[in-house]
Amino acid sequence: MHYVRALFFVALLSVSSLLNAEIEQVIVRWKNEVCTDACNALLEKNFRTIPGAAEVSMDPKAGRAVIRWKPRVKFRYSDINLAMRTVGVHFIDIAVKVRGTVSHIGRKIELDSIGDDTVFNLFSPLQVQPNRTMTPANVDSYSIDPETSKKLIDSETGFYVVSVSGMLLMPDRSPPNYLIIESIEGGAPAPQQPVPAARSGQRTGTGQRAGTGQRAGTGPTPSTTQRGTAYPNLSSPL
Repeated sequence: MHYVRALFFVALLSVSSLLNAEIEQVIVRWKNEVCTDACNALLEKNFRTIPGAAEVSMDPKAGRAVIRWKPRVKFRYSDINLAMRTVGVHFIDIAVKVRGTVSHIGRKIELDSIGDDTVFNLFSPLQVQPNRTMTPANVDSYSIDPETSKKLIDSETGFYVVSVSGMLLMPDRSPPNYLIIESIEGGAPAPQQPVPAARSGQRTGTGQRAGTGQRAGTGPTPSTTQRGTAYPNLSSPL
């Protein structure tokens, strides 16, 4: 009985580690016109030999490969570069989807991939700002916008796990890994916006004016009660 329980516990740990997939997928794009059928076949073979590749889905016509990443295996650009360089093909861009925890020091915000501890420095897309020179090859041009920064830091403070998708910035210069945020899933919930109170004199959902329910400048209207229902005093002069 104890042996069966031990096996069940080990199986449960294994399933949990699979559910906590860290680097969920890697997407690589290249110029499809420079790669023949034989080139694509060799490229797919090389992608499958990457240590982190659990599954490879090729779309040769689009020049695109989607690689499902293995749990607990660090991401390294050098593995992808080697797979492509031996075929003679260069990437257009590399995108990743990573699930992990947030940490920050000052304005620097990082995402630590769960299980393998691959670190990604997070940035926002390049935005042109007035009176400022923006250089695409300079990471300082991709500073995180205040709204995204607050969401990430709130996720860190509340111990939330986030899933970030985006393009790698200058992956050939890694490490470190620079990740430009395209979307964020999970994390700290957005704060609820307070419902503004109705002002006196505004109409409410019942069709009456909020506040006293009377027209401004007039006194109370006399009324009589009949069978528990209030009716206007029709005998009063109009």
